[in-house]
Amino acid sequence: MYGGRVEAQIEGLGQGSTFTVHLPTLTGAAAPITQLASQATAPAIDRRILVIDDNADAAMTLAMLLKLKGYEAHTRNSGRAGIEVAESLQPSAILLDIGMPGMDGYETCRAIRQQTWWQNVVVIALTGYGQAEDRQRTKEKAIC
Repeated sequence: MYGGRVEAQIEGLGQGSTFTVHLPTLTGAAAPITQLASQATAPAIDRRILVIDDNADAAMTLAMLLKLKGYEAHTRNSGRAGIEVAESLQPSAILLDIGMPGMDGYETCRAIRQQTWWQNVVVIALTGYGQAEDRQRTKEKAIC
């Protein structure tokens, strides 16, 4: 679906396996984030990102990558925890997982948009859901 491939290398019973996933790199779509990353003189608040994802490993990995690019990255593992910390952090962007249990990303985004501090926050949907209707739903303004 993403135009990549998966390779498997199996050494034999009891020897373990190696799976390698290759995904293409987007060139044009990443320009706005690249622009933010290159602004080394920007105030710290412009470089503060909150990652909200119920998969703790995914959130931590994404935060580590953002830190390597010079961002101040924070993580929370539920919608409610993300909302609670967002007001004090005042991030410039929130990377928000859509498929979380309990309070999903759509509900979390709607709750964020009801706060007084959200006006300058960019919310970016993260999801493994890749069907056309999933992509359309994340674009609809009524969702968030």
